[in-house]
Amino acid sequence: MELVQNAEDNKYAEGVTPSLEFLITSKDITMTGAKTTLLLFNNEIGFSPSNIDSICRIGKSTKKGKRQLGYIGEKGIGFKSVFLISSKPYIFSNGYQICFNEEPSADCNLGYIVPEWVDENPSLSALQNLYGPSERLPITIIILPLKIEKESAVKQQLSNLHPEVLLFLSKIRQVSVRRDNDDSMCTTGCKISISSEDTCQKRTNMNAESYTLRLTAQMGDKGDEEQCCYYMWKQRFPVKRECISKKRAEVDEWVITLAFPFGRRLNCGMQKSGLYSFLPTDMETGFPFLIQADFLLVSSRESIQLNNPWNEGILSCVPSAFTNAFTTLIKGANEASSFSIPFLFYFIPVEKSHIKLLDPVRQSIKEKIIGEHIIPCELNNSQKMFCKPSEIKWLDPAFWRVLIKAQKSGVDILNLHSHGSHIVNAYLNNNDYNNVLRYLGVGYVDLAWYASFIRGSNFPKVMPDDIYVELLHYIAQNWNSFFMDLPLLRFMDATGSISLLSVSQATNGHQKLCIANGDDIITWLINWNREFISVSKLYFMPQTTQLSLMAKSGVMDWLKNSVKLQSLTLYDYGSIVIKSLTSSKLAITFTHFLYHSRKYNYASEWCINTLLSQLPIVDEYEKLIVQKTEVLVPDCMGKWVTLIGSNPWRAHNYVVLSREYLAAANFAGNVTREGQILQFLQEHGKASDVPKVYPPNAAFITVYSPLTKENAFLLLEWIRNIRSRGTDHKLQKFFSSIKTGSWLKTSIGYKPPSESFLLSSDWGRLLQVASTLVDIPLIQKEFYGEKITEYTEELKEIGVRFYFMDASEYIGSHLITATADSTLNSANFYSLLKLVRYLGEVNLSPQYLIQSTKTARWLKTSVGFRFPSESILLDSEWTLASHVSNLPFIDTSFYGEQIADYKTELQLFGILVGFNKNYQIVVDNFKMPSSSVSADAAIFILECIRNANIPVDLLRNLSQTKWLKTQLGYQNPGESFLAVLGWECLLQVVSGIPVIDEAMYGSRLWSYQAELRKVGVAVTIDDFSEAIASRLNLLLKISLITNQNVLALLTCYRQFVKKQITFTHDLSLFSLTKEWLYTNHGFRSPKASILFGPEWEPISTITNLPFIDGNSAFYGYSNQINDFKNELKVFGVVVDFKEGAKFVVDSINLPRDPSIINPVSIISLLRCIHNLKENAKSLPMEFKQKMKSRWIKTVLGYKSPEESILFDPKWSLQRKDGPFIDDIFYGSELASYKWELKEIGVSVDATQACLLLAHHIKCHSDITTISRVYLFLNEHKWEPDDEAAEWIWIPRGGREWSFLNSFQGSLGFILVHASMTTASSGRRGKFQLTTILFSNALLSGSSLRSIGIETQRNFCSEAYQNYQCKEMFDKVSGTIFVWYPQVTTPALSRANMNKIYSSIGVQSISESVEKDESFTATGANVREVDQKSLILSNGLLRIVLAFLSDTSLDIIATERHRLVKYLLDLEVFEIDEPVTVSYKLTLSSRTILDSKAIRMFRWEKDKAKLFLQRDEGGTKRKRHNIEYATNFADVIAKGLLSEMPDQIASLAELIRLGCLLDFEEDAVDYLLKTKNLELFPEDKEFLSSILSTKNAGKIEAGETATVGSYLLFGILMLVFLLSAPVGCYLLFGILVLVFLLSSVLL
Repeated sequence: MELVQNAEDNKYAEGVTPSLEFLITSKDITMTGAKTTLLLFNNEIGFSPSNIDSICRIGKSTKKGKRQLGYIGEKGIGFKSVFLISSKPYIFSNGYQICFNEEPSADCNLGYIVPEWVDENPSLSALQNLYGPSERLPITIIILPLKIEKESAVKQQLSNLHPEVLLFLSKIRQVSVRRDNDDSMCTTGCKISISSEDTCQKRTNMNAESYTLRLTAQMGDKGDEEQCCYYMWKQRFPVKRECISKKRAEVDEWVITLAFPFGRRLNCGMQKSGLYSFLPTDMETGFPFLIQADFLLVSSRESIQLNNPWNEGILSCVPSAFTNAFTTLIKGANEASSFSIPFLFYFIPVEKSHIKLLDPVRQSIKEKIIGEHIIPCELNNSQKMFCKPSEIKWLDPAFWRVLIKAQKSGVDILNLHSHGSHIVNAYLNNNDYNNVLRYLGVGYVDLAWYASFIRGSNFPKVMPDDIYVELLHYIAQNWNSFFMDLPLLRFMDATGSISLLSVSQATNGHQKLCIANGDDIITWLINWNREFISVSKLYFMPQTTQLSLMAKSGVMDWLKNSVKLQSLTLYDYGSIVIKSLTSSKLAITFTHFLYHSRKYNYASEWCINTLLSQLPIVDEYEKLIVQKTEVLVPDCMGKWVTLIGSNPWRAHNYVVLSREYLAAANFAGNVTREGQILQFLQEHGKASDVPKVYPPNAAFITVYSPLTKENAFLLLEWIRNIRSRGTDHKLQKFFSSIKTGSWLKTSIGYKPPSESFLLSSDWGRLLQVASTLVDIPLIQKEFYGEKITEYTEELKEIGVRFYFMDASEYIGSHLITATADSTLNSANFYSLLKLVRYLGEVNLSPQYLIQSTKTARWLKTSVGFRFPSESILLDSEWTLASHVSNLPFIDTSFYGEQIADYKTELQLFGILVGFNKNYQIVVDNFKMPSSSVSADAAIFILECIRNANIPVDLLRNLSQTKWLKTQLGYQNPGESFLAVLGWECLLQVVSGIPVIDEAMYGSRLWSYQAELRKVGVAVTIDDFSEAIASRLNLLLKISLITNQNVLALLTCYRQFVKKQITFTHDLSLFSLTKEWLYTNHGFRSPKASILFGPEWEPISTITNLPFIDGNSAFYGYSNQINDFKNELKVFGVVVDFKEGAKFVVDSINLPRDPSIINPVSIISLLRCIHNLKENAKSLPMEFKQKMKSRWIKTVLGYKSPEESILFDPKWSLQRKDGPFIDDIFYGSELASYKWELKEIGVSVDATQACLLLAHHIKCHSDITTISRVYLFLNEHKWEPDDEAAEWIWIPRGGREWSFLNSFQGSLGFILVHASMTTASSGRRGKFQLTTILFSNALLSGSSLRSIGIETQRNFCSEAYQNYQCKEMFDKVSGTIFVWYPQVTTPALSRANMNKIYSSIGVQSISESVEKDESFTATGANVREVDQKSLILSNGLLRIVLAFLSDTSLDIIATERHRLVKYLLDLEVFEIDEPVTVSYKLTLSSRTILDSKAIRMFRWEKDKAKLFLQRDEGGTKRKRHNIEYATNFADVIAKGLLSEMPDQIASLAELIRLGCLLDFEEDAVDYLLKTKNLELFPEDKEFLSSILSTKNAGKIEAGETATVGSYLLFGILMLVFLLSAPVGCYLLFGILVLVFLLSSVLL
């Protein structure tokens, strides 16, 4: 954009169409190695010398101050921005051929602005070939070899060149982008051109003009050409005084241009810019028009400067410009032929802009435009009328459509404005303009207006049906109580005419609006409804209306929900009418309606049948009957009268039809002949006669008397019809009367059917046999004939019996009833048995005869009378069962023994004959056995358990009853055991186990283990062992376990091992986990016990172990327990000394008097530790803690292990030199336990021994001993830790030493060199003692000398490269810093010396010095300084915000703004006193050194004050002074980033550079770019808000200062006029000078 801007500012020859061409080529025409080169061709007049001079400087543009001449460039760095994409740009223009390089020139060490002449590469011929050999080269050509990393960005930017870039340029009329391919064929990337139409009109009263521009864009050489027309409005406004900017000081008026695009904008898929400053910015306003003005932009041209007074002033004029342009277009739309009035309303900015700065613009546009007459009204003539938005209303677009259609159909529409409101013109009254009209405050007319309009017209009645339905649809969508009383709803009245009904009438419950549910029945229902409308109150809408409604579901929903419209089928209609029938005439009329509806197929069979069932009937008495069950034909037409007489079921709602149903009639134009209605009712089952009528569930008396043959057959036919319907089971009373009535003629007279039989041929012999006992009534076929056999099923239905089984049941039941008490005597019983036997002989089934006898308890048994199926014939197979049960055996004493001869017949009756393993019946009648049960009976019980389903309760009772014989007598099965082979030895472990007596029951008992287990007998090994274990646990619990139990268990286990039998889980659990072994600590589990032996004797004196001792009283002093060593070991008892180490560790019990400890015990203890270490990594801490007592005998007495040393003969020491263990006392074996001793803390090597020897050195006074110890320490290079360094031995000559132990913590490291004569050889030798003393303070050479030790050089206390502190304290004292020798070897370099000094405690000054930064301004001359002159520089704030915006710091916007506000809130004061910082250094000699340093600035952050020291003479400081800039940058960076100290240096460096450049805007921009820093939009907005606030204050202050200046000047002039004329010229000059000075001061 900078290059387009430069092209716009260029000058062009007259008659030339200014154009700018971009060409991209892959040819390296500059021979710089660039892969891509960008060329710019501009047909301007060319560069002048002044242009060349300007381009070689920064900030010295030739265009400055020339905005009024049309120049749009100003910063002077426009061309230099090309260095962002090219490191070596070229310019060919007007004979100049130069290039620039970003690398510093070899001649002047400057880059960017030093031109170099170009002779070749590129040449003019090469440029001509690229441009086109036949084309004339433009005068100015810029060649830019692109940086590799910028190639894609440049190509992308050119491909995204916005077509609207030319819209607000006054010179450039054409821009194109081309690509040069390798085949030298050029293809056009895009081409943009602009032209104007001759429509410019000036508006003198508004200082404005309007014109039309046409923008054309073509993408690619073959792309379609796109155009867009823009209506341009340019208006001038005077610059407001408060908005004047020094960068636009020469501009006195703002020129604002608004562009209104007609059609789709040409953005080619790119972002739509909304704000232009001649060229597009990246700011998208969201407004539907474009804004162009001379805005102040940020350096990147991406946006205007936010919160800038100049820009804000321009934006404040935009609403006025828009309002003028809009009202002009609206009221003179014919002047802009491309526009129409509705389209113009799209330009009103309805949506909010995402740029907050533009919200006031949008709001102001709204405020201005709503006060104008801009909304066109709807009139009946061609006259135009405009209203303010607040004075006009708009109709719902849907209602408008109804009005327009009605008007087209010929319906007269009255004046819309006669109902109280102006109405918006129809072409605006649609959904496309809803948002804008709503935004302007145009409201809808209220619903009362619609009601008033409809009431005042005849719309609902006269408009066509389809439009009428749309009217209803609108009312449905906007339903309100205003419409309730409107005559709105069409219906057909009784005369066949259309009438209107209101919604309130249709919903009051008395009148119902209806439509037909089906097109085919609409006319039919309307016509018939005229017969019933007086009583039904149903009002059908006209047929055409109903058909139109079908297409509008929304209207139908409203009619159904709000109007209660009923959509009726013929069935619905009939149901409603039936409920309103109040007279017999209407009821008969409705019957005719149903007849004809069915006749002409308007109704289905179901519908007719259902309605007939609801229809009231006119009976024989001409009464209207509603409740009816069955309808009988008129008595003059029916058979029912001959069978049942008069109507006996009237109480059951059986009705006889009136004879009126037989007459002819004419209704609704439909004729009915005589008898058709009765036939219709009969066909539909609504009138019937016997035998088709369905009777009630009630009796009728005629069947209790003999019936004639004809009536009998009529009755049977009636029964057949009833049965065919399958509902005969519901007529119990009806059929009961038929079954029990004596109307059927039999062989013994008239009898009820239920007592009669119809004879069959196979009955003869049976009747002969049973004739002496029973009389059987047979139906007389002679009377009824063979026809009676045709009604076999009907006779069965009413109880007549036909089959042999029926006769058998009859005979049987009579035999049973013949007995007085439902029991048969013996003789009768035998007769019955004989009859059954006979039936079997003749192959007739006795089943039914027998079945009839099973219903009574007539058979006598041992337990009373029972059903035959409950009885048993007793024989030998039932003998055992009779002993254990209460079964019902037949009483042979009553019936005799010969009863056994009829076993076959008895089985037919269900009597149980023979046992046949029928165990279940025994179980069901089980009787608990007595205390003494025979072996056979017991086995029978087990058989029952095996073969039957035993209830749980019975099993529980058996398990709790003593019926099993054991060795302890009869016992409950739950307490008994079945002996297990091989496990008998367990009976010796405990006594009292009841085992079943095998001798009594024999071996057969073993086959019943499962049954025994069911009743609770323990039969498995697990059960047996569980009992033994339980018994043992009981003995253990009550402390009654004995030596015999223990030895018996061990003996049993030994036998099991021999037999390879494994202990069960219960016995194993007891043996391994229970405390059943007696020890000297009481009963313990095996794993917690030790079998005592000789090798445990020594350790027992110092431990408290749980020993199993065979010589104890519990074990009878027999040591018999020791014979079971292997068995005990298996159970977990420790039997080997090696395995008992863990017990020793847990049970160690050292005596308080160590002298009583036997050395053998200690060796045994060490042996245990040795054994334990084989399986464990370390000893338990508790054990180590117990071992810390003093129990080890050393040459210096009893010591703890930590205080003892194991003597090593290899050491150059003697046993008396330290606390060495007395190995003579413990014996030579002690040395073999070296590592065991180390585990418990004994020092066993030289390194460990050194510390103890050093501690005990003060116990010696002998020089030889001390020397030997020190030589040992020196030999092993021992260095004591801090805790041991509180003393030292110093040799004083001969054999004497002095002991020093109080240095009061003042020493660091002491290197002591001394010589002495050894006691043994007399030779002189040197050795070095090294010890550590506590000290962090400084150490001088004199302090060493005070204790008799000379240093090699004067020791110093400080060495560190903190040169500022060193310089301060060098002025105070020159003797405090460490000495550095002349470097002769690398080992003595300063770096190594620093490490040495640091290692011996010498500290740096920065660690030792105390800093006092307290500050007070009390008594000093303090003057407040203007913030802006120091810290409120725009450049400083931009640097700080850009630095804090670095993404690597991850500081959120609110935190960045909080830090900057520290600067904004600062008060700046100038002070004449120095701003000082005090430093204090304390030496080891307690000497305190003080020094002070002077600072130029001081920031009191808690008080929000910044102090700076005033210069001598009060002159103003210069920011480009390096000392000033450095101090200023440091104090600002430290104050802001106190919480981020690692970033202080980076920020200080940026501020220092900015300060040296006086924070000039362009320089700051370039500085931030080089550091890859930028401001985010939120930071720009924040910065703009700060500066706008400060600028307002500045203007106010400036006005005040100006007024004060002039006031002072006026006073001085008054004094001049009053003075004498002598020397007036001199006085006048003095006054002018005073005025100028006062102006400056103010």
